[in-house]
Amino acid sequence: MRNRFWGIIPLILILTVSANAWVLVIKGGKIFTMSGGVIEDGTIIIENNRISEVGKNPEIPRGAEIIDAAGKVVTPGLIDAFSYIGLSEIWAVGQTVDVNESSDPVTPEVRVIDAFNTQSALIPVTRIEGVTTVLSAPGTQNPISGQSAVMELSGETIDEMIIKSPAALHINFGESPTSYWRAKKRIDTRMGLAAILRQAFIEAEEYRVKWAGYESKLKSYEENQGLPRKKQKKDIIEPTPPPRDLGLETMALALDGEIPVIASAHRRDDILAAIKISEEFDFRLIILYGTEAYKIADILKKKNIPVLLGPVTTQPS
Repeated sequence: MRNRFWGIIPLILILTVSANAWVLVIKGGKIFTMSGGVIEDGTIIIENNRISEVGKNPEIPRGAEIIDAAGKVVTPGLIDAFSYIGLSEIWAVGQTVDVNESSDPVTPEVRVIDAFNTQSALIPVTRIEGVTTVLSAPGTQNPISGQSAVMELSGETIDEMIIKSPAALHINFGESPTSYWRAKKRIDTRMGLAAILRQAFIEAEEYRVKWAGYESKLKSYEENQGLPRKKQKKDIIEPTPPPRDLGLETMALALDGEIPVIASAHRRDDILAAIKISEEFDFRLIILYGTEAYKIADILKKKNIPVLLGPVTTQPS
C-alpha cells in the first residue's frame, strides 16, 4: 500500500475466528496488554466476542474453543494513524482512487465516509497484518483537503465500520499543495498557501458569528412566543437563518474545539507555520509526518502538540 503511515510494527498473530463462537481461548502466547505489561505464556478468554479475561492461568470455561498460540506474539489490534484505506485501490488506475478532490484547493466539506469502499481488497490484507482500526483521511494536495474518519476494519456497511466521523479537519503545508495546483487557482509559494489558509479560517469565524447571532435571535423569538399574547413584544419577529455552507460548518467545528486539525508538514519551517496559524485561530493542532519535528521538539513539547511521525528521511517529498 502506498502512502500508508510509517511506523514500528511488532510481529503479530492475527487470529480469525467464527463470529458465532461462544467462548474462545487463545493460550500460550506472549501477550502484550493495553496497560503496557507483558504476560509470558498467557491466556486470553473471549466470550460473546468480548475479551473477558487476560492472565497467566485463568480458569478456562468448559467447552471453549482453544487456539494454541505457543511461540507466537499476541497484541491488541493496531491503529494506523494516517491511511488512505478505503479511498485507494490501485494507484495507477485513477477510477479506483478517491484521495484528492481536485475541483478546488479548499475542500473542507468533503468526507471520507462518502467514498469509503467497504469491500476494498486492501482491508482484509491490512487486517491480516494486525491493523484493525485506521484513520482514513483525504490526501495532502489541497491546502484544506477535508474530513477524516476513524474506521474499524470489519463490517459490511459504512455505519457498521464508523467509529468517529468527522475525526479531524485536514490542512497541508509545504511542497505538496504548493506544487499541485497548476490550474484555475494556482499556488506558487508557501506565502500563497498561508494566505489561503488564513482567509478560509477568517471566513469560518465570520460564519460562526452569523450563526451565533441567528441562534440568539431565535431563542429570543421562541421565549417571546412562549409568553401570554398580551405580553408578547411585536418587534421580535422570527429570524431567517443564514445560508448553510458545509465547508465552513466543518471549519467551525475545529474553531469550536470539537475536532482537531491535522496539519501535514515535513520541514521545520512548515511545522512552525502550522503552529503559528493554529495559535492565531485557536484550534487544536496535530502535526502529521513531522520529518524535521526533532529540530523543534522542545517547542512541540512546551505547546503540547502531538506528532503523527512519518518518514525519517529529509529528502524532498
